[in-house]
Amino acid sequence: MSKSQVSTSANEAVKLWSEELFRDMIIEPFFAKMQGGSSAIVHTKEDFMAKKGDRLRFAIRNRLTGAGVTNGETLRGKEESLVSNTTDLTLNEYRHAVSYDSLLSDQRAMFSLPEETRTAIKDWAVEKVDELFFDAINASPSKIVYSGSATSTATIADKITPSLISKLRAIAKTGDNRAFTPIKPVKVDGGEYYVLLVHPHQAYDLKIDSTFTQAQREAQARSEKNPIFTGALGVWDNVIIKESERVPVTVDWGAGGSTAGAKAVLLGQQSLVCGYGMRPQIVEDEFDYGAEKGVAIQLIFGTAKPVFDGNDYGSMAVYTARTAL
Repeated sequence: MSKSQVSTSANEAVKLWSEELFRDMIIEPFFAKMQGGSSAIVHTKEDFMAKKGDRLRFAIRNRLTGAGVTNGETLRGKEESLVSNTTDLTLNEYRHAVSYDSLLSDQRAMFSLPEETRTAIKDWAVEKVDELFFDAINASPSKIVYSGSATSTATIADKITPSLISKLRAIAKTGDNRAFTPIKPVKVDGGEYYVLLVHPHQAYDLKIDSTFTQAQREAQARSEKNPIFTGALGVWDNVIIKESERVPVTVDWGAGGSTAGAKAVLLGQQSLVCGYGMRPQIVEDEFDYGAEKGVAIQLIFGTAKPVFDGNDYGSMAVYTARTAL
């Protein structure tokens, strides 16, 4: 077991320094602003909070495909059976802790060990949940759209463009001519929008695209009060573009395996489902007659990308080349 200590010679013990500890920048929880009911990008379920269990099953009913009958034709014998599929959300327990000397080490430090310990453990939980969301949305996509004329990662050569974004929206709305269940846009302030999550390198490629930048300069005002717009790179064809360094990147696509690429993702309603069995809780304890203290955080949480009959529901992967900065 490792224990945090501050010695007399430690830099942190210098009394003339600022009393505040310089903290690493904590990545803002990307999906926190997108959680809600069944019409949100992240469908958050509270079922586990009210009853026991570690698995929640979601069901989806497939659309009817039969033609029906007309002009007095006999309907009996031509009925269509309902077809449904399910996906599961499983809970897991996540815990972490930090311990520290509560006597002389706390006295030596120019910052408050208890305060910084609590802050650090909270930040860990925020990043952990965000990591779980991204792991889920990036897991083995069943629907992939490639940039340009590419049909695989081996043929990718084109970067992200406004025309590609419009193509993604059309494919999502139609389900690629019903090859898969259409992705439902989220309703925001009377409009219908998708969210395209890109890597900062893809964001750079859009920022130097004259068509995109001109459109953003001339764009009509939108409600910045709605959290889904917060921090957005811009909006193109009712697709809100956001960036995150957690979007996966690669350097071995294209001819000869020498093209840098990134795996963006288009999000719609119910791109993710999540549930809490126990929301994050901080637990403090002390040992050795109070000479050592510890702060722990614990939560029971689960998230998943809905997959019905082998097909992703509510999201679509977008593979493009990128400028390797």
